[in-house]
Amino acid sequence: MVPNDLNYQNLIGATLTGYLFQERTESVAFLAWFLEHILRLDDVAAADAICDGPGDRGIDGIFVDHDNSEIVFLQCKVRQNENRHVGDQPIRDFAGSIGQFSTEDAVEAAIEAEPNSEISKVLLRTEVAARIAEGYATRGYFVTNSTVHENGWRAADALNVTVFSRFEIADQFVEINAPDRVEGLASFDVSDHGYLEFSAGGAAKLYLITAKASDLLRLGGIADGSLFAQNVRLNLGRTKVNRDIEETIEDRAKHLFFPMYHNGVTLICRNVALPNDETLEVYDYVVVNGAQSLSALYRGRQQITDDLRLVVKIVEIVEDDSLARDITH
Repeated sequence: MVPNDLNYQNLIGATLTGYLFQERTESVAFLAWFLEHILRLDDVAAADAICDGPGDRGIDGIFVDHDNSEIVFLQCKVRQNENRHVGDQPIRDFAGSIGQFSTEDAVEAAIEAEPNSEISKVLLRTEVAARIAEGYATRGYFVTNSTVHENGWRAADALNVTVFSRFEIADQFVEINAPDRVEGLASFDVSDHGYLEFSAGGAAKLYLITAKASDLLRLGGIADGSLFAQNVRLNLGRTKVNRDIEETIEDRAKHLFFPMYHNGVTLICRNVALPNDETLEVYDYVVVNGAQSLSALYRGRQQITDDLRLVVKIVEIVEDDSLARDITH
């Protein structure tokens, strides 16, 4: 995706195909698309998060991010005029709207005031009052197909609002059909624990290993992100789970138990070779699950020991990119 795909004509004419229903406004359709393609909610969860309508109090959607212990309030603006930038006032107004839900009592009062409104239904369904009582923070996501003026960015920084203009959205969109891979060879030491092999009728092979973290850190493309071109959850950022991973990396006494704590990494490659009993080689590869974990390992690479291993699922697919996309999904 490029930013121009979100220009009004392209947005309505192509990008939102399948999202513009008769009962949906353009902004609701765009928000549903954003929730699915950027926040990676499924279509049902995305629909359930939307509360745009009468009595919405300036909020278009609510998403509870349990990984970060945050309640995310969303507002979506579709601009037709290519030369009209978003300034600070819409963002300040949005931050004021979020302030209506800053406490447990405020949320309950909003529900009591308009119990049949869409926003009250979402607040009840997602138990926002209870989450605030537990200490969840509130955050705003301002979503637009337009560009943002410098004063808008300053307001967003000051008011704890994350802005997704057309440029940020295009940057975080995963082009799932692109067969991007890191070209070349990577090796894994399997001398200690060997590997399991499973053949899927000739269409693909699966190899399961416990790889040394040091071998994983030698994969190309970690620093620049090219290793994770197909990782659909890359944009999750430094979640609570990932912070816990970093804490485990720092505690060397826990390294031996890491495969028991961690769900593992999935890697797709063009070819697997076994030159000897101690080495497994992969060629032209990409990590489709585990980007955040590998990024955490990379940040804590000074703490890595030979005891720290991860379960790695390696899928060899020679030509069938459609199968690779299915596995990625």
